[in-house]
Parts: sequence; structure tokens; C-alpha cells
Amino acid sequence: MDAYPYQHAEGSLLYQEETYHFRFKGVRAATIALYNVPGEQYYFTCTIEPSNQHWVYLPEILRSFTSAGHNQLAEAGVTWPHAFFETREQALQTAIDIIEQLLTRYQSSW
Repeated sequence: MDAYPYQHAEGSLLYQEETYHFRFKGVRAATIALYNVPGEQYYFTCTIEPSNQHWVYLPEILRSFTSAGHNQLAEAGVTWPHAFFETREQALQTAIDIIEQLLTRYQSSW
């Protein structure tokens, strides 16, 4: 946290959170929360909406993940280069890519 621009007590932290909603093939599919600590890099969390029609076979454990969750998604064959990103766009694109890979793999009908 060398680049963090604010004075703070140990354990205190100011960060920004942005929320995005993602549609897959026209269907509301996921929420992406993007986080940025001032002076640091971006990371994200994703939550895939349950669907009793389109991705019924998506395991519960894969419905929620973070950009640091490499091990969690490796079993599903989903990988990405790193947990933190230099830009908002890199983080969001990676989140979109992961969501699309999972939903394509586990889609049940369309």
C-alpha cells in the first residue's frame, strides 16, 4: 500500500466500489462488484444469478467468485492471468470473460 494517498489508522481503509450488471444472451446473468483502493489496483467479485432454465447445471460453488479465486474455478477449466488489474477495463473484461465461459459451459437450454 505504498501508493495509498490518505493518512489512516492501522486497519482502516478507504476504497471505491462500483456495481455492474451483466446480461448473457439477453438474460440477466450476473452482478460484478469492482473495487479500487486509491493508488492501488482493481479487483472484482462476481455473483451469477440462479437460473432454473438457462444454466441449471452450474454448480453452486461456481456462482460466486473473486478475481483472486483462481483455485476455485480451475476445476471448471477457467483461468485468468492475475488477481489484480491496472485498469478498470482490464478487470471488467476479465470478469465478463469468466462469466461467459462458465455460462457457456453450463448452459442447459436457450
